[in-house]
Amino acid sequence: MGSARIRPCDTLVAVLRFCQIDTAVWSACVRRSRPY
Repeated sequence: MGSARIRPCDTLVAVLRFCQIDTAVWSACVRRSRPY
């Protein structure tokens, strides 16, 4: 880990992963408040 450069691909993957987790949490909250 000598390079301090942030690679666009890694950043994109991290953002997508974060969005996925955020969506999962939001879905769980919606399901808990409004059970369909």
